Amino acid sequence: MPRLKKEHEFGARVKRIAIGAPYFALDVPARVSKAIARKGPIPIVATLNGFEGVNATLIARGGGKHRIFLNGVVRRRVGLGEGDRVAVSLVVDEAPPVEPLPDDLADALRETGVLATWEKWTRAKKNHIIQWIEKAAKDATRAKYVARTVELAMAARDKAIDREARRRR
Repeated sequence: MPRLKKEHEFGARVKRIAIGAPYFALDVPARVSKAIARKGPIPIVATLNGFEGVNATLIARGGGKHRIFLNGVVRRRVGLGEGDRVAVSLVVDEAPPVEPLPDDLADALRETGVLATWEKWTRAKKNHIIQWIEKAAKDATRAKYVARTVELAMAARDKAIDREARRRR
C-alpha cells in the first residue's frame, strides 16, 4: 500500500486558539476534510509556504472539519505568526513511521494496567506523545510527561468502561 495518497491544497490563516493555554492552528477547509473522509486524528505530511516535510496530525474540530495545530518549532522554521497567511499542501500519511515505545513509558503503562488502552490509540497519536516525552531536557520533566501520559490513558480507559456500561443498560 502506498504511504501517501492524494495531495490537497488550500490557503489558511494562523489562528490563536485558547484551550487552557494558547495554541496556534490552521483550519482545514470543509472541502478538504470532506475529500479525506476520515474521522479521528489523521496523520499528514504537509508543505507550509514551501517548507516541506512537516509531519502533523489533522484533529477533528466538529462538523466534519479538521484543524492542524502548529508547534513552536514549526512556526519558527516556517516563520509564521498569528494572522499570517499560509499556503498549505498536504497528503494523508497512510503508514506513518512507528516510534519505539520507551522502556519507562512501557513500564508505567503496564504497571497501571493501561498498556492495552495505549495500544488502541492511533499510531500518529502514540508517535506524537513519544516524541513529546523524548524531547524532555531533564529527567524530572520526562517523568512528569510519562505520568501525564499514564493519566490520559487511565482517563481513556475509564471513559471506555463507562461507555460500555451505558451501552449495556
